Amino acid sequence: MRMLSSLPWRAWVALWGAWRGCPRWLRIAAVAGWAALIWWSSSRPGGGHPPTLLRALLFNAGHIVLFGTLAALVRAALDPVGVRAQRVAVIAAVAWGILDELHQASVPGRSADPWDVGTDLAAACLAVGLTALAAGDRASRFARAVPLAALGALSTVVGASL
Repeated sequence: MRMLSSLPWRAWVALWGAWRGCPRWLRIAAVAGWAALIWWSSSRPGGGHPPTLLRALLFNAGHIVLFGTLAALVRAALDPVGVRAQRVAVIAAVAWGILDELHQASVPGRSADPWDVGTDLAAACLAVGLTALAAGDRASRFARAVPLAALGALSTVVGASL
């Protein structure tokens, strides 16, 4: 696998290792802070801009960054290397995504969209798979599913944007 020997990938592996070496309270605080950032960003009223395909793609792609990062942070906060931590990270990110969509339904100019939850799920699986690879767990189901998760994330972003 050529990707696993590239410089950006080695930097990601080093960063992941350093982050997992931080005190657990700091990793938990990062999860809470990131979840609060997501909540704050979805509290902002929408509208005011004419909808365009590019704007829709960018906003929907933001779910990949937001919820993929949340899943990776949860995975790091749980500390164990096993499959249970990976599953909990995905479930936590998707559950927060569902709550976020329900919250958005009450914000003026915003709406809940099931496509966004699909993007959140694909992003969480992608992030957890990448963290499994970074931890050296190539046998993980999530690690083996990275290409499929990336395709799923891309397809849900496009689907939500059309």
